Amino acid sequence: MNDALSAGADLSDDDTVKNAAWGIDGVSLSSDVVLSNVPIGLAQGNLSDSTANSQVALGLGRNSAILSKLKEAKRIGSRTWSMWWGLDGADESSQMDGSIVFGGYDAAKVRGSDNYTARIAESSLCPAGLTVTISEILLNFPNGSTPNLLDPSSGNTLLRACICPHCPMVMSLPSSLYYERFEDWTETESVGRSEGIDFSTMVYPADEVYRGNLTIKLDSGLTVQIPSDQLVKPDTFIAPSGQVEVNEIVRNVMIDSLPDSRNEMPSLGRYFLSAAYLMVNYDTDTFTLWKANPTTERDPVAVAGPGAACTSDPTNDPDALEVRPEPSRSDDSWSPGEIAGTVLGILAGCALVGLLLWWLVRRSEPMGNGRCARSRSSLDEVRSSEDLWG
Repeated sequence: MNDALSAGADLSDDDTVKNAAWGIDGVSLSSDVVLSNVPIGLAQGNLSDSTANSQVALGLGRNSAILSKLKEAKRIGSRTWSMWWGLDGADESSQMDGSIVFGGYDAAKVRGSDNYTARIAESSLCPAGLTVTISEILLNFPNGSTPNLLDPSSGNTLLRACICPHCPMVMSLPSSLYYERFEDWTETESVGRSEGIDFSTMVYPADEVYRGNLTIKLDSGLTVQIPSDQLVKPDTFIAPSGQVEVNEIVRNVMIDSLPDSRNEMPSLGRYFLSAAYLMVNYDTDTFTLWKANPTTERDPVAVAGPGAACTSDPTNDPDALEVRPEPSRSDDSWSPGEIAGTVLGILAGCALVGLLLWWLVRRSEPMGNGRCARSRSSLDEVRSSEDLWG
């Protein structure tokens, strides 16, 4: 098939997967969860091409065929997905499988109740619609100093950014305004850009690279710190043999310096989601960020649409999930247990180590600490979508 529309996808997907061949196939998520006629785009570009993804991409936009088909089949209670990228450092001590949740989220991966919740607002500068306002970007030097790249004396105290879960970086920053300041303060000089798996991130000699952490504070007060072992890594690439190889001579700082000629909004990429946990709910048209809790433990919380029932009696319904609603709160913040639901599946291992799926669908499969609560149908306060990034 020549285009997305002929495969049953949205015509706009031709822009998402550029130069793609399209087809239709079944997708098996488990032995009893099989989705039929799922449109699949096969990118024809090279992995280092900026129009392609460096890994297989899972379509989880507003028009996601996977989310829609799961909800139509009553496998999930809402078109919700959640993601923690995992830890993707250079050695085993700094590596951990991530997770994707369909129809809910994993409360074990969330640390604290502080969060950033806003409306999904698609735009040409942020097609995913997941825009946030950054108030501070701190360099955490080993000597304890913490200078702020958004130096108030420069007048640029707020930076609008787009969350891009598939982008191979922690973040991107305008070159002349911020990245030149980063290199000046860290006394480093890039020798080029990666053309490997983390393409476009900045490359440095291994013994002449920034060694500290990076702290990003949002205007809601939510603060996320990316440790050095996730911010700075050896350059990895796919060799002609198909094997992933490492260039130990250089180190990549997981930041993309945006040339002034590119009219792009700064991004927060997938490695930002090693330190933050993201939930997107298209039924309530909102997304939420929490500080991530790196752990292999799981505490699934299912999410249902506004007004949907959150409990059922498993003694009268052999197919119902045994779920426990969380007590409601009277304030405006969302704690993890307040985002509601009925049925969910968890897709684990979305770093570089593969995918594993299991479904909590039948009473015969233990639910563990499975929980749910009711989604809010609207936000009492939604942050402005005005352009603050330029």
